[in-house]
Amino acid sequence: MPETQAFDKFQDALKSVDALLELESAFTDPPTPADIHHVRALRASVAVLLIASFEYYVRSSISEVLSPFSISPPRVPFERLPEKLRVNGVFLPLEHAMKGPHYSAGKERYEKLPGVRQVCMLISQGCIGIDGVAETRSNIDAGTLHSLCDKIGLENVFDKIYVDFCKMWKKQETKTFIRDKLEEIVGKRHAVAHTANATNLSRSDIALYRKFINVLARCIDTRLRDHIRQIR
Repeated sequence: MPETQAFDKFQDALKSVDALLELESAFTDPPTPADIHHVRALRASVAVLLIASFEYYVRSSISEVLSPFSISPPRVPFERLPEKLRVNGVFLPLEHAMKGPHYSAGKERYEKLPGVRQVCMLISQGCIGIDGVAETRSNIDAGTLHSLCDKIGLENVFDKIYVDFCKMWKKQETKTFIRDKLEEIVGKRHAVAHTANATNLSRSDIALYRKFINVLARCIDTRLRDHIRQIR
């Protein structure tokens, strides 16, 4: 089964990250006092762009793999879907239609009615909705990624990708490595975004983070596609 379109777009986004890495590599390491602000800005940009690209990839890939179940007639009868996908594919889109995205301004009820009716129509046809299922509400740390996958019935995602991750990573790591490293990268991203502090980002850090996020996305993409393929 080919990679998702979302993953292809993620690979394209990584080219922007690579462009930043190339610019950063032109400076000496450690940087001279004259260059230090340029280097910090580039390293900070890598951290922010990596997490933004990964978050967009996860949301887009989940929506993409769920799309066959949101079109009438659905690929698989509603009753055969994993229980969590049945529940979240009904309630979350309805909540999304009635309340709107968490970041949007409030709307009058009459403005929400078309969206609510559309979700109800999908459900009546044995389909699920997608809006709201892949909404993150925050940067995609380990807990958010686990929760998003759990919503569609892909439980314990870090355990499921562990073997494949170590193979692609070309190193055996501890069971908690994937969670811990993702938390570390998100933490560095937060430090940059909220305090403008990039002093703790080294050249080796940003190169490792780029590799890690890419391997993680590949493993997630494979596991998502396998999960959907097994629903019959």
